Amino acid sequence: MKMKVLSAVLMMAGLLLAMPAAANYPEDCLGSQQASGGECGDITYEGCCDSLGRAVWCDQGQVFCIDCAGVNPSCGWQGEFYDCGTDGQADPNGKFPMECDKCDPACPAGQICKNGKCEVCVPNCAGKNCGGDGCGGTCGECAGQCVGGVCQQGPGCEAGETAGCGGCGCEACVCALDDFCCATAWDDVCVGECINDCGGCFKPANCGDGTCKAEELEDCSNCAADCGCPEGSACNAGKCCTPFCGGKECGDDGCGGTCGECATGMCDGTVCQKGAGCEATAGVKGCAGCACEACVCAADDYCCATEWDDVCVGECINDCGACVAPTAGNKLCEKGETCTANPEDCPCGPGTKCENDVCVESVGPCEPSCEGKVCGSDGCNGSCGTCDAGLVCKEGQCVVCAPDCTGKDCGDDGCGGSCGECVDPEVCQKNVCTCLPKCDGKDCGDDGCGGECGTCDAGFACTEGKCECVPACENKECGGDGCGGSCGECTEGKVCNTDGACECQPNCTGKTCGDDGCGGTCGECQAPQTCVEGACACVPACDGKTCGDDGCGGQCGTCAEGTECQEGACVAAPAADVTEQDVTEQDVTTEEPTKKDSGGCTTTGTGNAAAALLMLLALAAMAVARRVRA
Repeated sequence: MKMKVLSAVLMMAGLLLAMPAAANYPEDCLGSQQASGGECGDITYEGCCDSLGRAVWCDQGQVFCIDCAGVNPSCGWQGEFYDCGTDGQADPNGKFPMECDKCDPACPAGQICKNGKCEVCVPNCAGKNCGGDGCGGTCGECAGQCVGGVCQQGPGCEAGETAGCGGCGCEACVCALDDFCCATAWDDVCVGECINDCGGCFKPANCGDGTCKAEELEDCSNCAADCGCPEGSACNAGKCCTPFCGGKECGDDGCGGTCGECATGMCDGTVCQKGAGCEATAGVKGCAGCACEACVCAADDYCCATEWDDVCVGECINDCGACVAPTAGNKLCEKGETCTANPEDCPCGPGTKCENDVCVESVGPCEPSCEGKVCGSDGCNGSCGTCDAGLVCKEGQCVVCAPDCTGKDCGDDGCGGSCGECVDPEVCQKNVCTCLPKCDGKDCGDDGCGGECGTCDAGFACTEGKCECVPACENKECGGDGCGGSCGECTEGKVCNTDGACECQPNCTGKTCGDDGCGGTCGECQAPQTCVEGACACVPACDGKTCGDDGCGGQCGTCAEGTECQEGACVAAPAADVTEQDVTEQDVTTEEPTKKDSGGCTTTGTGNAAAALLMLLALAAMAVARRVRA
């Protein structure tokens, strides 16, 4: 089954690319452990199903492919991506179309759609025992994983949680490459290494009969007994390979081995690049003015702003002219040298020949050719001759080198000299001094070439290439600063208003009167009540008083007999003034009233006598009053 190597960046890219356009889909599916193609083009992480029924997807910038034929039939939507072993349906949401390539109109019988074009299809199962035949058919069934048309199954090709694969044929090879597999767990990575690097799990049926049968898929990796490699060569990816290190002091020997390690610096594939710029310096910015510094920092400002690390070294070597200029005749194939122009420094290995400045596989015996040549490569790793000092080999002829700087501001003059140097911030690109905008890692600010890397929104300012929020606290003493911070806090009893000013917060909780804490009032009391601790209440007023009204309906005290209250104080009462003319009890006589017929209703004399007595007392009082006034 398809193994997804999750990557957040690639996932987002896959979500944005809705419709895979025509692309170069791989000729052979190499399974989920090894990329089957190069750049993805419009192929997404979610993938699609091509016209051959294969599941194709993009992961980490490379195309992967599983041949569903004979393994898990029907490529279709698995729920998150297209895969084998489904019911062959498309994404039900329609977001990710099922068809990788589509021909409109549909191809006629005998033809198949490839990369959007109809092609005549001829089934081909040569070298295959499983997978598709190239025309929608199958070359055989496989219970395991079909990789490159070969069925990989059994011990070593099944992931597990235990260390090792129980002594499978590829175990020693895998664990030499990756000790995790034998020390911790035989995971999917170990399976991939077994299949792709160590011969896999396929075992030919007739291995050991002494004959190497290619038609039965025997090779040096799965049947060394019949297809062993001669002395001096090694088996690499099923083929016998002779290590070759011509023109190299480091890097791959072509058979999985190495031509050496660099004591200092970094290997660019053939030679050790060392010195300023080609050695990482932890915590140091830039490379102290090395030749590639301006170029590297234009592409990656981290190198000059933070640290010159291994990534910067790689950029120096691969993108900016490296650290060591090529030297003809030193037996090292350096950048800029080719097998055509520099056959002594850049020889091609066994089984290869030089074509168009590169070494390619040679089919059959190589025939040297020096016809019409006095120098340069003979096409078979040999030389047709070398040129004397002052001459260079061009198209097989020794010619006087004439420096040519026509249309050039900088770079090579064609004879090992220079057409000029560029002044920072300009760098030499294709012999022209060009200013490269420096905006890597920057959202705003100067790009180094008079332009801008971007502008910041209102409320933000550009600080070292980043848009940062500018706190807005002008004329504010409190509240938010607009950037998640604060312009200040208010003291107790005050609150921050919408204008960012601290203002007094009236507090009348539990109060009906009195001060609200901000110069206002919580209410007024009606007399005789006054405000006492925030509540209206009547407070008796008896200060300096021993008797009389306390102002709240009560008394401040009572006076003793013979005294009376005057202005809050008890004073002696005045003596009574009585004369002989005063009316006394003896002066008053009563006469028994006569009874009258009441017509059936009678009364006693008590009522009349009482009335007479009251009248006499009133007269007496008047007499006293007159006397006093007289």
